[in-house]
Amino acid sequence: MGTAEAKLERQVKRLLEQQRAIVELARRHAEYAENVDAGLCAITEVAARVVGVSRASVWMLNEDHTELRCLDLFEADKGTHSSGVVLYARDYPGYFAALESGRAIDAHDARADARTVEFRDGYLVPLGITSMMDAAVREEGHVEGVVCHEHVGDARSWTPDEVSFAGALSDQVSLILGAAARRRIADEREKMREQLLHVQKLESVGLLAGGVAHDFNNLLATILANVGFARRTLGDDHAAREPLDDAILASKRATQLTRQLLAFSGMGRTSKEPIDVATQVREIGELLSSTKSKKVRVTFDFEPRLPPIEADPGQFQQVIMNMILNAAEAIGDRSGEIAVSARLGELTRAEMERLFLSDGVRPGPIVIVRIADTGPGISKENLGKVFDPFFSTKGKGRGLGLSAVIGIIRGNHAGLRVESEVGKGTAFDILFEPKPGAVVKAELPLVEAPRGDGVVLVVDDEPAIGRVARRVLTAQGYRVLSAASGRAGLTVLAANADVSVVLLDLTMPDLSGSDVLREMKVMGRSVKVVLMSGYDEQQVLESAGGESVTAFLPKPFTPEQLVDAVGSVARGIGRDVKLA
Repeated sequence: MGTAEAKLERQVKRLLEQQRAIVELARRHAEYAENVDAGLCAITEVAARVVGVSRASVWMLNEDHTELRCLDLFEADKGTHSSGVVLYARDYPGYFAALESGRAIDAHDARADARTVEFRDGYLVPLGITSMMDAAVREEGHVEGVVCHEHVGDARSWTPDEVSFAGALSDQVSLILGAAARRRIADEREKMREQLLHVQKLESVGLLAGGVAHDFNNLLATILANVGFARRTLGDDHAAREPLDDAILASKRATQLTRQLLAFSGMGRTSKEPIDVATQVREIGELLSSTKSKKVRVTFDFEPRLPPIEADPGQFQQVIMNMILNAAEAIGDRSGEIAVSARLGELTRAEMERLFLSDGVRPGPIVIVRIADTGPGISKENLGKVFDPFFSTKGKGRGLGLSAVIGIIRGNHAGLRVESEVGKGTAFDILFEPKPGAVVKAELPLVEAPRGDGVVLVVDDEPAIGRVARRVLTAQGYRVLSAASGRAGLTVLAANADVSVVLLDLTMPDLSGSDVLREMKVMGRSVKVVLMSGYDEQQVLESAGGESVTAFLPKPFTPEQLVDAVGSVARGIGRDVKLA
């Protein structure tokens, strides 16, 4: 066989091997789209074997094309793969420009070629590389990376079919990365769809929670006002005083629960005030006693004489509730302990820099509320993600409890510190600046309110609330008229010119409270109005219909709160509230 025939046979054999390699890579696109690293390893091994080079690698440019990062480098003589090396355009401007301008860089003498000479002293000579063949990876016509072939030994000339094969390999890289990107986009779209469905479910649950809280507040208004009225009537020396006090306390705790429901539904109020940490934490601990596993023990340890902090009570309790529930879920069905503690500490500037969140806190004295569990702990790579929406390390977790905590902590200008170790549990520290001179709001003692006079019209579609309001106000000296609907209330008002105060429910089936207010204006009646609602005042102001009232009375209310609201407006000292 002549030299020309042998050369042709070698070329045909080489072309067939190249074709088989490309076909085999193409067949496995779907597999490599799921495992890009495996795909890139396969390409560099094929490149080294088929082209016959010592080193083959895949590199990708960053977004602004200032860096070229090695995704996989295969060294044939060692049989090893590595990655991570970065080349910077500022150090190799000639090479980066050549890469952008052509399909391939076929440098037969890489140490002298103008396109690759920049690598000579720091890269080519130390590694013994004499020839380089780099094919650009393109996406929609734009260079995104390169497949590099590096020959060690005597310089070699690259044949046209080898240059073409290098281009085909770069196309395979582009196809694999494109398929992986499409798969990732599809997965993200599916995840977003699931999250959207989850959010929609939560919105539905939120609406349900708001409605339940409103109706429950109506029931509590009847219970609390009637029990309070009985307590006032019987006096301190009656045998029923203690059980009535217990019933009042239980009703007030139930009121806190409805506030939590309103907060969950987005209908709650943010109102910062000085609060006692120990009292607030113990209350939420008692409410959660029935929601956690019986195998999980919750302990409380509070430093004596802690100064108050300034926060929204409902939101503070929501943070503690979410933290305790999250800890209980982390422990799961195993036996474990959640230790809730509070102490006065000192926050240094160095410690501030290590906080996970430090909105509003400054170096100095600090009240630290700690929730520590004996659960499985959180790995370092997941520790920064635990507050991300929908992220959960627990199979049954919702991935929303801790994400809600971040917003509340920011809104209350607190700080957050997280400590965790796999197998040794997790501890969350919430940091508040103390308010030593602040006065915590205390329960008002039962005092005799001033006697009232005049006519009060109670308009509420809940008969029980109408009855208890009549009972309390009549005992206080008022003459009371009742109406079970907005339309009936207008009829009673039109027939009784001596009505001086209207106690008006906001939510009624025929005419709402705001509708009644508008009709009263049309009638030309100028009476003082106390608006009642099981929703929060802020929600009422945002949703009601543009009329002024003299006072707002949230449900549930005690007899003292009812008498105080009506008495204040009757005496002309109520504030004017403009409904949005």
